[in-house]
Amino acid sequence: MLHDIERRALEAAHPMLIEDLEPRDALTYLKDQNISTEEHLDLISSMPTRPERIAQFLRAYRKQASALAPLIDFFVYNSQFHFSDFFEERLSIAIENPELLRSVLISPIFGTQMLERKLLLGNVPKQIDCYCRAYNVEGVIEKLSDMCNLGSFFLFLHGRAGSGKSVIASQALSILDQLIGIFYDSVVWLKDSGTKSKSTFYLSEEDFLKFPSVEHFTSVVLKKMKRKGAQFYPDNRSHLTKFQREQERMAEEEKKRLEKERLELEQKAQAQRRLEGKKKEEEKLKEELSKIKELVEQPVEQEDALRQALLKQRELRMGRAEEQLKEKMKQASSEKKTKKEKKNKKKDRRKESNRHDTSSSSPSSSSTSTDSSDSDSKTYSSDDSRRHRYRRKRRSTEHHDHRISHTHRDEKVRRRGS
Repeated sequence: MLHDIERRALEAAHPMLIEDLEPRDALTYLKDQNISTEEHLDLISSMPTRPERIAQFLRAYRKQASALAPLIDFFVYNSQFHFSDFFEERLSIAIENPELLRSVLISPIFGTQMLERKLLLGNVPKQIDCYCRAYNVEGVIEKLSDMCNLGSFFLFLHGRAGSGKSVIASQALSILDQLIGIFYDSVVWLKDSGTKSKSTFYLSEEDFLKFPSVEHFTSVVLKKMKRKGAQFYPDNRSHLTKFQREQERMAEEEKKRLEKERLELEQKAQAQRRLEGKKKEEEKLKEELSKIKELVEQPVEQEDALRQALLKQRELRMGRAEEQLKEKMKQASSEKKTKKEKKNKKKDRRKESNRHDTSSSSPSSSSTSTDSSDSDSKTYSSDDSRRHRYRRKRRSTEHHDHRISHTHRDEKVRRRGS
């Protein structure tokens, strides 16, 4: 929340801001400093006129910001030095003499039009200029201006029935241009069941006949009536009812016009949101296309590096395959060696068995060496007979194996033929 001195300086600069400032540009700058949000931007963008946008911007800035320094920095960044110089000069004067910063009007061009429009839209009764309680009205204005930064509050005007509480409230809302437009966005006047629209703020029947009710009129209609010099002097009740019907008809037309304007504004806001969504999608597509182009336009060095990496991977795979083949060859050679060793062992065993047979026959020959040649011939014949027997057995076993293999082959051939 701003200090009172800074708040007054901001109010004093309001006419200049209406002429040269666009609040949407300031909101985008202040968004990085956590002063404004997207909700503020949407709300301010929906306002139809610049004075309303600036009033809403100042209202939000008073609530969110704690100093004028960020706003002055924006003016320097945007090359609007007349704003920054104005605020700095105003603050320096306020430190020395705060009384110089008195309240000022919003703008001589837009102030009265905005105030009339908001009062008529809020059904605020017409103020009475013949009698004014300045002390009470100023007190209400001060209370409302002091409590404008609060989220919600109640302000009670206590007094007897008919003492003029409603008159004081309407005069307070109608006199100060800053109260509605800068401090508050709009006003709504609610009536109880005891009051009537005819008897509200009218002293007599003559005053009621002379001054037509402006509850349902807008500022545009009042200006047309003033230009034409229209005067309403009804003679009897029949003219009064016709006038009331005309008022109701014009009020309905005005409501329809306002409803159409509201619908048009909503449609424009929706169209803007759609355009923003499309722009965001286009930006995303552009980013994706730029990424694809960057990937396509990669230098040749990266391709060479990829090729070298692939070649290294292939070499590693080939080396692993060669190692696996070598291991398999080693295993096969070791298996062959074991088979050969087994065969050699079998052969050695057979030779040893044959040698054992021959060795058993040698001592008999040695013992009978002294015998005659007949005994030698017998021993030789016995050895030969043994050898012949061994050979016959071996041949018979081989012939038997050959017959078995031949029978197996015949069976296989028969099975295939069948």
